[in-house]
Amino acid sequence: MKYKIIRALLIFSCVGFLACKSEDLTTDNVGQVVNVFELKYGESIGIQVDNNNYIFALKNASNNVPCLGLVDFVDYQKQILEIRAHAYLQINGNNKLLDVQSAPGGTAFDYLDNGTDVSDIQRRIDELKSTGVALKDSTYFNQAFIKVFGSGALIKNTSLKIFLAKTNITQCQQPNATVEQYKFILIVTKQS
Repeated sequence: MKYKIIRALLIFSCVGFLACKSEDLTTDNVGQVVNVFELKYGESIGIQVDNNNYIFALKNASNNVPCLGLVDFVDYQKQILEIRAHAYLQINGNNKLLDVQSAPGGTAFDYLDNGTDVSDIQRRIDELKSTGVALKDSTYFNQAFIKVFGSGALIKNTSLKIFLAKTNITQCQQPNATVEQYKFILIVTKQS
């Protein structure tokens, strides 16, 4: 329980720190959310966007989300920016893997692992879109989305980006985890 509370505080500190640098974030366009899905090792997921099919497969995974006892609180802001989970995806059978990274600080939301993780992320995206600030300021959603989910990874030769929203494992929880144990919630967006 203490771990989750301290982790949440660290993540909020990171989000606050990144908020101070929002001028860097405004140039990065999130686009329109077109799909939210779960991807596990050994499975592939196909989605269709504008009559184009994309097949995603998880080929590798890593993270460096430590136990809090290993965080050096003297230089924690720098360390927080380096803490990330990584999903290495193969797209449409391409041999070059795409490194999709979480936002700094690891993962923004705990994996519920009860069959509702995709709808949980979709609900959170809808909440970001419908806040009073987002309705008044057209740039708010973009900035808030990037603060929560990171800047995403551009899928080469497309107008699509992919974001890592959740991972079920951290280095602290399972330091010797293998790729077969990982699963991720991913968000695909389309640039205008």
